[in-house]
Amino acid sequence: NWSKGFDLLLKALAIFKEQKKDLWIVKLLLFGGDKGREYNIQGFEVINIGHIYCEDALAEVYSVSSITVTPSRIESFAQVAAESLSCETPVVAFDYSGLQDIVVHKETGYLAEPFDPKSLAIGLLWFYAMATEERKKIGENGRKFIQEKFENEKIGRKFLSLYNEISDRQQKLEN
Repeated sequence: NWSKGFDLLLKALAIFKEQKKDLWIVKLLLFGGDKGREYNIQGFEVINIGHIYCEDALAEVYSVSSITVTPSRIESFAQVAAESLSCETPVVAFDYSGLQDIVVHKETGYLAEPFDPKSLAIGLLWFYAMATEERKKIGENGRKFIQEKFENEKIGRKFLSLYNEISDRQQKLEN
């Protein structure tokens, strides 16, 4: 799917692979597609688990991952990034679209130049070189950010404020 940027991820992984030789420690975990489909991605070991229908299983997938890569060209809300951050898993994505609202560069993840595979690879390399404690801190930052920004009460207040604003405008138009 062009909008999900899989082609850009493939190019970024090729660049990443040129820089690092100990790739045996890198594993790619794919979900959301057809489980039976086999992938050979730049020589990396790929685990394809297909669609995940259970929230607990999805949270477990995010939690066992070191990072989540979201190479999308179009992302209105960036739900995958938000879910990942809520599970303390940092995100590498393009600095574009809804991802800009979810990922804070070098605080909750890494924002690459839009649609530039080399920049995406730099983000991957940044995390690859990071100590476990640093990556853990970025993950904690991500969870805190999502909790603060998308807390139920805060979202409810925003909806109520928007409703009141629209209602006030409507009343002004009617008068």
